[in-house]
Amino acid sequence: MNIKGVIPAMLTPLHPDGSINIEETKKLTQFLLDSGVDGLFPVSSIGEGIHFSIEDSIAVTKAVLEVVKDKVPVLPGATTSCSYDSIQLIKEYQKLGIKSVIIAPPYFYSTSDNDLIKHFEEVINQTGINIVAYNIPLFATPISDAVMQQLFENPKVIAIKDSGANGVTMMQMLNTVKSKKISTKLFIGREEMFLNALQFGMDGCMVGTASIYPEIIVAIKKHYESGNFEQAKICQESIVELVKTMFQLPFPLGFKIAMRKRGFKMGGIRKAIDFTKIPNAKAIEDKIEILLEKALATVNARVEVVYEEEAVW
Repeated sequence: MNIKGVIPAMLTPLHPDGSINIEETKKLTQFLLDSGVDGLFPVSSIGEGIHFSIEDSIAVTKAVLEVVKDKVPVLPGATTSCSYDSIQLIKEYQKLGIKSVIIAPPYFYSTSDNDLIKHFEEVINQTGINIVAYNIPLFATPISDAVMQQLFENPKVIAIKDSGANGVTMMQMLNTVKSKKISTKLFIGREEMFLNALQFGMDGCMVGTASIYPEIIVAIKKHYESGNFEQAKICQESIVELVKTMFQLPFPLGFKIAMRKRGFKMGGIRKAIDFTKIPNAKAIEDKIEILLEKALATVNARVEVVYEEEAVW
């Protein structure tokens, strides 16, 4: 599977009761395809995949596949708290025709380097699946350089997604790929660094905000590829403060609010949150809308607020 470019980590539309909103998921999928993305990552961390049962994960992925119809690669998330659960989920994905998944280290319990290598090996050996190894230190055991080097040697590890926001780690990975002449693709997982990542030679991005404003993330790539570096820089700079502001609310609430302002019925989030008790919550929401509108103006797009009667905030 040849993956590259902009692959949104999809947010997941829910009903107010927390169940998956299949129709809105299909609508979001079509929106992303129409925006020119190069692949899709459903059941992601920003999409609340860790809260999903196997049935939920399959339902979301199936809905995405029904719309995509082989137009772009679909790489669902398979991160769980243990190897066994990831393997069972992947086997269900394979029944849908999935060839590759994105998988981070098991969450909750800390994991040693040796155990982490064993985790990835078990998943690959028992399923035969291709994997994108996902480094997300914010929520799981970091993938160390020693583990990275082991992953680079496994042909079933087709790519690495790095959300560590560490420029040194990024350069070390690029140096390894170049010096060893290996085919492993490298993706940045922080949208604030996308243009820099392209300039240094990474293959693309897998980011949650490419689900919210795919037009901007796709524009950064296209402007860079065409040599219009000044416009690429303008688009890149337009999202930095917006991302910071969305992170000021409990994750991923700020991002779902922004998604809702693009015209999607997002419902709530599965983690119980009392929005009324969050300091300055309304001010933060208002700032998200202002910054989103300003960022979208760089690509002639706009905010389209949907006021849901059953919204939870």
